[in-house]
Amino acid sequence: MSVKVLHLQPTVSPEQGAKILALCQGLQELTLQIVNHTNLLDEENPLHGPLHDLWPTTLCMNIASVFYGPNIYLPDLVLLRHVQRLHLTNCWVARRGLFIGLHELSQLTHLSFHIHSPGQWMTHPEVLFEIFQCFLRLRVVVLWRMEYHASEEIYSNMVQQNLMDHRIVVFNSAHFTEYTGSISSFWEIAERVVQWQENNQKCCDVPSNISSFDLLA
Repeated sequence: MSVKVLHLQPTVSPEQGAKILALCQGLQELTLQIVNHTNLLDEENPLHGPLHDLWPTTLCMNIASVFYGPNIYLPDLVLLRHVQRLHLTNCWVARRGLFIGLHELSQLTHLSFHIHSPGQWMTHPEVLFEIFQCFLRLRVVVLWRMEYHASEEIYSNMVQQNLMDHRIVVFNSAHFTEYTGSISSFWEIAERVVQWQENNQKCCDVPSNISSFDLLA
């Protein structure tokens, strides 16, 4: 079966997911939110075999459900070997990225994860420094803020940390469903924002009166 895009939500069991994945040869985009009861690296996990045979280039993943344990090291996950666009749903990635080897996934061109409020998520800015130094193909970094966090405060914090780069895009997580709707994926929207920032020589500074969707026109 030629399936290009597949979304496996938490309601899908590992056994069901394994059967579905076995039918999806040539899969390009995968959302993996299945709750596992064993580490995905373990051969007894039903998903281990089917995922080992897939080469998705776009992946949305919950790290905790995939690894199911404290020993998390992303480069060990074969599923990531060909991934170029990676979205991680876990908010602690911004603070623990160096410890889980996020900065070693140098094949990535697009990276996306959720952040805490300033003062929390910037506790370990080194992960972004490492990413910008090591990811030679990097085009976009999407940071998803909570709706009650002011974007201006986040931008100000990044300036203080010397993390201003036109490839950084800050989106409101309240609009995540909207950004991933049928109009366009948030990756395309983020690319347009990055292009706007580069053309206007601005970093993380899309005017409040401009919608990200306006940049698609």
